[in-house]
Amino acid sequence: MTPDLSLSNLWTIRHAETESNRKNVFMGGLDVPATAAGLRQAAALGGSLRGQFDHVFSSPLARAAATAAALFPGVRITHDDRLRERGLGVWEGLPKADVRREQPWAFPNAHLDVCYTPPGGEELDSLLARVGSFLADIAPLARTSRVLVVSHNGWIRTAQYLSAEASLDDFHAFPVAQLVPTPMRIR
Repeated sequence: MTPDLSLSNLWTIRHAETESNRKNVFMGGLDVPATAAGLRQAAALGGSLRGQFDHVFSSPLARAAATAAALFPGVRITHDDRLRERGLGVWEGLPKADVRREQPWAFPNAHLDVCYTPPGGEELDSLLARVGSFLADIAPLARTSRVLVVSHNGWIRTAQYLSAEASLDDFHAFPVAQLVPTPMRIR
């Protein structure tokens, strides 16, 4: 399905599925690859998106970079470190169920408290500043061109929060679907 590009000049897409997604494991800053099946799905979606965007930006993490390349083969993709997923420190690579069982205070209402930082993880203020910096830099371009960002669940939810499209209370209650083009407001 082709997105209605009249909704916005700035769009996001969450990377293709990974084995860690399948196994319900925290990834954060781990550089895990997308699955072959996920990249095939990205390539199929890319057919309906080709020629629709003037600029494509991607997280440099393998799962997002490979997704962007599958979506837009032969198109110049700008990788930006500010598009990385939030670092989750010692939780990275651990099954989510194990962490929830061992540290239930970090998961009120069955969802990760976005204000909680796992040991060694990226503080929320740092994440907000990083995502906000990218959005501020990209805003002038997105006012005159169609821009697509390929990134991660936490990054996209942070951008939605900074654009007043999500609250901190429901931050992790509604995960971003993979490979779904989503319009964003430009502030």
